[in-house]
Amino acid sequence: MKGALGLAWAAATFLVVPILAAEGIGPIQAIERSTVLLRKTWGENLVGNAGISVVMSAISSVTVFVGIGGGVLLFKSGYLALGAAVFAAAITTLLLVILIAATLSGIYAAAVYVYAVDGQPPAGFDNDMIRAAFTRKGA
Repeated sequence: MKGALGLAWAAATFLVVPILAAEGIGPIQAIERSTVLLRKTWGENLVGNAGISVVMSAISSVTVFVGIGGGVLLFKSGYLALGAAVFAAAITTLLLVILIAATLSGIYAAAVYVYAVDGQPPAGFDNDMIRAAFTRKGA
């Protein structure tokens, strides 16, 4: 139940930041507007965010397996400095993956907002890609 509420909240508030930036309204109104746009264009933000999450999770998993696992093996083999360097590289890589995922999510949210409001994908986005992922209710 708690997970479903968290998912519903994440979906309902997905467009809040672009709405706050573009429309100059307050946070409560931005949540309400985000919910309206979500109902109007159901599913698109979930599909895109799921894709970003899957890719970034896969990269993170490989980084943890190779970086942390390799660091542990190096420590056990007596290569303390090299093990510490591998750990540091793995942690740095994980932080970069988190930063990239947040950036991609923000860009995606802005693109979804533009499409939801204007009915046209923003410049630089493939029309077919956005439209295929973004199906209006009743269409």
